[in-house]
Order: sequence, then structure tokens, then C-alpha cells
Amino acid sequence: MSELSAAPPATAHDLPAALRRFAERNGGDPDGPHRTATLLQDVTFRQAQDAAWGPMEGRHHMAIGQPGFVWEGRSPGVVLPRVVVIDAFVAGAGQLRVFLLGAIPVAHAQGPVIDRAEAMRYLAEIVWSPDAILRNPAIQWTQTAPDAVEAALDLPSGRAVVTLLFDDAGDIVEMQAERPDAGPDGVERLRSWRGYFRNYDWIGDRRIPLDGEVGYVDDGVYWAYWRGRITDYRLHD
Repeated sequence: MSELSAAPPATAHDLPAALRRFAERNGGDPDGPHRTATLLQDVTFRQAQDAAWGPMEGRHHMAIGQPGFVWEGRSPGVVLPRVVVIDAFVAGAGQLRVFLLGAIPVAHAQGPVIDRAEAMRYLAEIVWSPDAILRNPAIQWTQTAPDAVEAALDLPSGRAVVTLLFDDAGDIVEMQAERPDAGPDGVERLRSWRGYFRNYDWIGDRRIPLDGEVGYVDDGVYWAYWRGRITDYRLHD
């Protein structure tokens, strides 16, 4: 994971006041030395709206001083994990890889659409890293409403944008975005993407939402495909 810690944290400028209060109240250190955060997750996942949920163990590495993450999900098996999923955004490039029995490659997606989609995942999950909010100068922040801020990254393939919504207590509880996806015909399309964050509490030295879920809105109906609970949280210099 050395690529994630390559850029030392810097000072993020022009943060909306509500966002700065959120990050500092939840333990974010504007002068800290930390370069990455690692989250362990108990996850359930499904591939389609009518598919069954399956358990996974998630390990999420997030960069603090630059946009980047590597997420590894493993479904349980008797000896080897049945499925291993690697979801990543590193050095401006996204990728999604799937392995059977931990070693047999069965899927590998990359390219401009994946780059923007994975950059948006980093922005959507910035709620789990108050330090990155304060110390990642690459993110462009804009207050769009009294209870909403927009986070954006400019990429060679286009702009990655998500909107984060606050509740009355000042916690980020929802994410909204139009996320790019390649349809069955290979043509890029935008899908309404949603995320929800719940049960804020202290874990280690940071206060974060311990529960979250992500899903799409298809034909006006929201359905979740990912649900997770944070079980451990560690910062690394």
C-alpha cells in the first residue's frame, strides 16, 4: 500500500465551515502526521436487486494526503475464500478485480469510466476519514445548500462529484451522486447512486459512522447492494 502513503498530508483550503466543524469535532487532526487509515468491516453484499445477500470481510485502506484507496473483500470459504474482490483507486486510476478461490481471476475492469467511478467512491467514503477532509488539498469543496457540500476531483476522463448531506446535529448522513457505469452494450450511462451513514461513535481516536450502506435508484426505486459495519479503525504515519 506504499502508493497510498506517497503524498504527505497537507492543509486543505477553503473548506465550508460546516465541513470543517464536522472533521474537527470527530477527531480530525489538521496538523497530524497520518498518511493512511485502515478500516475493518463486516459486510453483506449482493450483485443485483433480486439477488441473495452474502457475507464478506472487508479491509479498507484510505489515503489521507491524496485521493486513493484499496478495498479488499473476502467471502468465507472452508479453506480458501470463495471470492476475493479488489476495488481500488490509486495514482488516479481505478480498477475492479474479482478472483475465485482467492487466486483465479474472473473479472478485471479498468478504464476512464472505472477511474471516475472509483474516484467517486473515495469521495463518498471520505466521511470515514475526518483527517483526509482536513488534509487532502486535491479535493474541491463547495457549499451547495445549508445542509449540503459537494466534493469533486478533476480527472483526465472528467470530473468526479458527490454531494454529502448533513443532519441537524452536523453529522454527514447521506451521499448522492450520478455515477458512471458501462451498460451491457458498452455505452457509458449515469446511474443515481446513494449512500447512508448511521450510528456515529468513537472507535479509536476518531468518531465515525459505524454503519453504512450504498445502493442505486433504478426506475425510481432505491435498492442497496452493500452494507457494512466498521469493527476496527487505525491510523498510520
